Amino acid sequence: MALMEALATDACHVGTPGSIRTTQKRLKTLAQLALSPTQLARLPAPVGLDIGSKTPNQIAISILAQLTLLQRKKKTT
Repeated sequence: MALMEALATDACHVGTPGSIRTTQKRLKTLAQLALSPTQLARLPAPVGLDIGSKTPNQIAISILAQLTLLQRKKKTT
């Protein structure tokens, strides 16, 4: 439910951890709960850059890298 609420806002970034399979299930569930394709497209999941992260520290770094990339892109536009 929190994810649905976050996607309905103008939050600059919303993401969820999890495997690709978990992400596919989550997106299917959210689509069944009447989230629009635009809202679903705002969900970069699994969260973080795809650097093959396995440990909590690596996942945290990949998330910070993704946020840094988004921030830098925003500054150049």
